[in-house]
Amino acid sequence: MVSRCPPSTVRSAVSSRQSRQYGAGQDIRPTGGRPRWRPRHDRQEVPVAIEDTLSQYVREHAERAVLGLRAIERAEAGDLDQVLTVETVHDLRTSLRRLRATLRSFPGSPDPPHAAPAPSDGDLQFVARALSELRDTDVLSEQLRAQISSLPPSSAQGPVREVLASALAARRRTALAQVAERRGDQRWGRVADRLDSWQQVPPRLADPQLLRLLESAREEVRARLLAAGEDLHALHSARKAAKRWRYAAEMLLPVASAAAEHYEQATGIHESLGRLQDAVVATEFLEEVTRSGDLADGTARTLALLARRAQRTIQEITAEAPRLL
Repeated sequence: MVSRCPPSTVRSAVSSRQSRQYGAGQDIRPTGGRPRWRPRHDRQEVPVAIEDTLSQYVREHAERAVLGLRAIERAEAGDLDQVLTVETVHDLRTSLRRLRATLRSFPGSPDPPHAAPAPSDGDLQFVARALSELRDTDVLSEQLRAQISSLPPSSAQGPVREVLASALAARRRTALAQVAERRGDQRWGRVADRLDSWQQVPPRLADPQLLRLLESAREEVRARLLAAGEDLHALHSARKAAKRWRYAAEMLLPVASAAAEHYEQATGIHESLGRLQDAVVATEFLEEVTRSGDLADGTARTLALLARRAQRTIQEITAEAPRLL
């Protein structure tokens, strides 16, 4: 079943959000799910105009993203591992995703006077993808540790923890090298410079047709889910569409009460398909480790058990996908 927030909780959150600005943001980690960003409620009252509210949303995530991007730029290559902590990578990627979703949801939005053009969708995608392998590795590491800890002692055979720790450490080193290479790209620089300016003067986004925007996003997700079947690539695309829908609803929570239902539905679908993607990544990684060299029989059996669990998750969510919405 899809994990959903109780409607009363969402309505309460909307009521609170309607009287406050987006704050610095925080992560809430529901049991068994990915970290979830929530706006904080510790700043002054939110402007009534939707344009001002959405501009504040952009400023919020531009601040968070620039903080991470500049820290990465300043770091020596040997220090990147300390700079790019699990929390930093997560915060940076989610803010970049939200900014990208904003620009896609409100195309043609005017820039502040005398400002350079907004970063292109391709530039934002480039920076986000530079961090994707790192984030996947961090999520994978957390999940596999939890999976092994949940196994009975008789099933966790051989030095499986050491084997996985070594393979994950190597994967993270490769991901860090990718970031070190791409941070010097001009696309990275364009994104950092533009978002830096948005901290001072965020763009004023055009007033959208609120319900039309959200209904269109919901119908796109519905169509993708129904058409995907058991195609994992198509389901991954449906997850991205659900993510855009979720972020659009999140942006509009302070000014449109109808956004609460959309946010609840989109979040449930996004998280469910996120578990599917995590299982796909885990399956591929475990198969890679198994093929990488000679393993003790007990270790190989434990890896096979973990792989079967991931496959079972894939089968369950794939079968459920057409009924998620």
